[in-house]
Amino acid sequence: MELQSNIAALTTNGIAIFAISYDPVETLASFAAAHAITYPLLSDAGSVFIDQLGIRNTTVDPTSRGWGIPYPGTYFIGENGDVTDKTFHDGHRTRDAAATALHEHFGIETSTSGSSERQETEAFTAVAAFDSDSFVRGERVGLRVILALRPGTHLCGRPLPEGYIPTTLTVTVPEPMTAEPVQYPPAHPMRMAWLDEQLSVHEGTITLVTAVVFTDWQEDVTITATLDVQACTTVECFVPQTLTFTLPMRFRAFPQ
Repeated sequence: MELQSNIAALTTNGIAIFAISYDPVETLASFAAAHAITYPLLSDAGSVFIDQLGIRNTTVDPTSRGWGIPYPGTYFIGENGDVTDKTFHDGHRTRDAAATALHEHFGIETSTSGSSERQETEAFTAVAAFDSDSFVRGERVGLRVILALRPGTHLCGRPLPEGYIPTTLTVTVPEPMTAEPVQYPPAHPMRMAWLDEQLSVHEGTITLVTAVVFTDWQEDVTITATLDVQACTTVECFVPQTLTFTLPMRFRAFPQ
């Protein structure tokens, strides 16, 4: 049903979707009719193809009706039929938001307006933005902080000598939601003649990337993202700053 709710965003970007299950054709047909599923549901009765892929969920009791079910995951297939990427999650309830999947796996930016906040300092402009402004239970939604540095300025990266503050993003979520580790772009070395030190720095426009999984969450929520930075020029360093972004996210229930 998560795929069906996002089918418009996927298909308008040229992405065809289908799902494979160990259920027989009759069960899948009934499920599709009951939930108005319009994309193909493929039956792998006996889990033959699932076993060929090596994705049978071996944590399931072999004597139960669930034996043969695959680990929950998604394969991304290019136009030439080759698998270009894949993602697997711990539980069947966790799914990537359509805009997040398009961005992470196909490099496609959607026109969907996500929850965002913009702040400006003397050294840079920062925009924190989710890929969407809403979520369903268990959905994984990408969060990016884009920093556009003014000419002649840079931010401290990693590694750094003691006493400097590396660019650090901290995302705070309530339990049982989870925030993934932040991915930072590579920093490059810069020699500071006036300090007689070499620092790791970021210049230009950089993007900090993470994602929030709205595990078992079924109400509106506000996510807080805190950015700790120290900006410098080739002749001076500014006072360290802490920017706090508050990003409201709306719970989106599936139609009954």
